[in-house]
This record gives sequence, C-alpha cells and structure tokens, in this order.
Amino acid sequence: FSEEIAALNLASKGKLDLAMGVAIGSATQIAMLVVPVVVFLGWYLGQPFDLDFEVLQCRLLLASLLVAALCLRDPEANWLKGSMLVTAYIIISTAFWWMCDEEFHSAGAKRPFEERLKEAAEVVIENVTANLTAVGH
Repeated sequence: FSEEIAALNLASKGKLDLAMGVAIGSATQIAMLVVPVVVFLGWYLGQPFDLDFEVLQCRLLLASLLVAALCLRDPEANWLKGSMLVTAYIIISTAFWWMCDEEFHSAGAKRPFEERLKEAAEVVIENVTANLTAVGH
C-alpha cells in the first residue's frame, strides 16, 4: 500500500516516469508472487486454476501495455495522459465485468448478454430507488 502512496506523491509532483516505474514494479512483484502461489494452492485444494487465458483477456493485457508504453515515452505528466490512463482503466475493468466465457468453461457458466444486462439494470434501478428513498425524494 505504501508503494501506491509513493506513486501518487511522485505523480502529483510531475514525475510521471518515476511514478509509473513504482506502480508497474509493484504490480509485477505481486503478479510474480501471487500467481504461482494461487496455482499451487488451487492444485492442492483440487480446484483447477489454469493459465489458459481467453483471447479477450490477452487483448486487454496488450492494450494496457500499449497505454502504459505511450505514457512512459515522455517523462512529463499532463491531463491527457491522466485521462488516457483513467479511460483505459474504465474500459478494461468494464470488459472484465461483462466478459462472458466464450472459449473455456473455467470462468463460470455462460449466460446470454441480454440476461446479464437485464440483471445489471435491475440492480442499478434498485440502488437508485433505495438512495432516493433514503434521501427523502
């Protein structure tokens, strides 16, 4: 957690290259430790965790690498780079949220897009109604 705070402090001072280095280094260290541990833990518990990623997941990884590379080319921070990083985060997280298991059965049961969209709309309507009721409108 302290690495993220250090990256935010560096970014607020305009040192984007150093901030991105800290953030990417931290993510790499976690990935290099957590993924093997989870694979062996899943193997021990009898729950398979394969590293056979879907095409969409590989494309999203490539897109995030391209955005990070574009931001690291110039060591100066500006609003365009920040908005590009935030937009990439929103697109990638939304894609993982709505991702359907098209190729493999490892990510869960298949559900039609319309069913998932209807369920999400119902949750949003319930939350908005609850918030409006709580506020008193």
